[in-house]
Amino acid sequence: MAQYRPDDRSKPWDVVRYLRMSGDQQNKRSPDQQNDVIDERLQRNNLPWITNQSYRDEAKTGRMLRNRPDFNRMLADLKSGIVPARYILVDTIERFGRNEDLDELRRRLFRKYGISVLCADQDFADPNTQN
Repeated sequence: MAQYRPDDRSKPWDVVRYLRMSGDQQNKRSPDQQNDVIDERLQRNNLPWITNQSYRDEAKTGRMLRNRPDFNRMLADLKSGIVPARYILVDTIERFGRNEDLDELRRRLFRKYGISVLCADQDFADPNTQN
């Protein structure tokens, strides 16, 4: 996959946020903490991006797609255009999911809808590129 570079980062792009926690036993980073990290990175990088919607799944494994109701609602909202977004922001790529099929999903989202998944822990760089 070609390396993705965000467009002009100074533009007020529409974004959505996806927050997920596997469960109390598996991950101590709450969705609220993930949201705070995203806020901090946006502020630190002076990004004027506009969050149109936040989606949140708690106690849901990243390996399963069907068992994540807000993840699926997010995809439906984005594909239908109900919620406009250029980017899906996540704390780390693991929050988006831990399933090999998600690599293809990210490619399809970009090719078909122009939507990219960007990670706060990489200062919103493409999660597919090697540092």
